[in-house]
Amino acid sequence: MTPGGSAMTPRRADRFSTTCAGALVSIEDCVIAMDKAKTQLALIAALVLASCSLPVIPRADQGVAGALSVAGPSLGERRIEPARCASGQLQSFLGADFVDPRSQLVARLAIEPLAGPGVRIFSAAEPFGAAIVVRPGDCEVFHFAHERNGWQLNDVYVTRIELELRCALANGDRIEGKVSAPACS
Repeated sequence: MTPGGSAMTPRRADRFSTTCAGALVSIEDCVIAMDKAKTQLALIAALVLASCSLPVIPRADQGVAGALSVAGPSLGERRIEPARCASGQLQSFLGADFVDPRSQLVARLAIEPLAGPGVRIFSAAEPFGAAIVVRPGDCEVFHFAHERNGWQLNDVYVTRIELELRCALANGDRIEGKVSAPACS
């Protein structure tokens, strides 16, 4: 019974209509609605799966690890604990800068096409002042890795950088330690 007192008669579907999602509609409308729902579901599933397969590029300061100890007459006794890795491509050289904002020191790996790799430790505040420069011949350990990962950000190749040094110069300067960055840009 309805509130007005009359009996409700259920509506019957004729042979060209059906009940779809609780409503009486034509068969064609129901098929169209089901096709639309399937298409939307397929699109959502494709987007979810696609987002799972995309690699994530870490920020330039994410994952920078390690430290270098510097001692000697050129820069004194200091420790470089880089918080950021900047691609050398930004300053037109192959390599990278490991930058420590606390000590204001930069460890620059420069890979020269004629002379080979070298590392220069200098003050960010005085980039042309006192510095320590080492090459593989000055070191017991001079290991580096510079590998592109296939990504570019603002026309700069993102690279994985590793640097391990154990060096002693004739003037008494020493550098020892290891630093790395999975995504230097």
